[in-house]
Amino acid sequence: MSHRVPRDDVGVDPPIDAAVLARLFGTTDATASSITEAPAGSPVPPAPRLLIVGVPRSGTTWIGHTFGRTAGAAYLHEPDNAGVCVYASAAKRRLGSYPYLRDGDEAPAYARCWDAAFTGARPAPRWRAAGTRRVERSVPPLVRREALSPERRWLPVRLRLLLALSVPPASPGSPGVRIVKSVHAGLSLGWIAARWNPRVLLVRRHPLDVVASWIEVEDGVEKFLLNDDEFLTERGRHEIAARLGVPDHPSGRDAVARAAWLIGLLMSELEDTTRSLSDVVVVDHEVLCRDPVGELRFAARRCGLVWTREAEEFVVASQRPGRGYDLTRFAETTPGAWRQRLGPSDLRTARRELERFPVTDRYDGLRER
Repeated sequence: MSHRVPRDDVGVDPPIDAAVLARLFGTTDATASSITEAPAGSPVPPAPRLLIVGVPRSGTTWIGHTFGRTAGAAYLHEPDNAGVCVYASAAKRRLGSYPYLRDGDEAPAYARCWDAAFTGARPAPRWRAAGTRRVERSVPPLVRREALSPERRWLPVRLRLLLALSVPPASPGSPGVRIVKSVHAGLSLGWIAARWNPRVLLVRRHPLDVVASWIEVEDGVEKFLLNDDEFLTERGRHEIAARLGVPDHPSGRDAVARAAWLIGLLMSELEDTTRSLSDVVVVDHEVLCRDPVGELRFAARRCGLVWTREAEEFVVASQRPGRGYDLTRFAETTPGAWRQRLGPSDLRTARRELERFPVTDRYDGLRER
């Protein structure tokens, strides 16, 4: 059955067996079988488009900025994030923070976002860019997010004007590979892959470390949640929950319960979708942190990218103290940080929500001993 979304009125290496891949990447056999491989003695062939996906706070930004420094690459950061890009609010009008689209669904504004990201776009006329910047100053990011709610049919006049003026961002020029990173596209990954056929890099991280990281950032976990009706449509909530065999809502109403439920849902759907795609590379944040330069270089090679001194220097420079949205961390201390960051109450709440999702079976620490 086809759905039309609501629209606003405004316009290299020898083959590696699954056991080896599981050891390297922490994958199941099903996921390992979809990782890009190459004939013996040949490099992985390059792909013109690479989409980096994961849940928020899983290490995707670190990887995106690193891979954007590989040879011939152009990196576009989260074109579908309303907190980063003005047009994302128009693209996701009434679709929620995490749009849920399946085969046959029509979403013209959302499609324009990805078409520009993967194929490039002409720069906006100067008058339009200047008008967008001027109106944007009077519309705070939290107000822009009102456009995402499936329940909000009417918007403030200035927000409607901003959506009408905005244009989708794109990487400049004609790079050898366009690298796009998103933490909001996971529930529409199959829809995107069917239209633009990118190579997909799935970044995984221990769900309790993700919960702890959501709590740690400025404004805390509520920054990622706000209203429940904003981040997911009712259709998406019910269909995904039914397919995964999990509850369609968290068991508790506090922020940690809601965050853990959402993280479990997003991670499970990403795993489920990537199994059906033909060109997927899977990396685990914990593995990358053991040897950042070596593991990121290897991951880049598996993605068909050419490593550079600039990429290596960026990774080396990132190994220093940092918090929140900083791109600096001591990588070796990051995995398992939930053991120090989550208090007993938050840990019990997060475990209660996460243990209901199938994807979390691969991770330790989710059930009390």
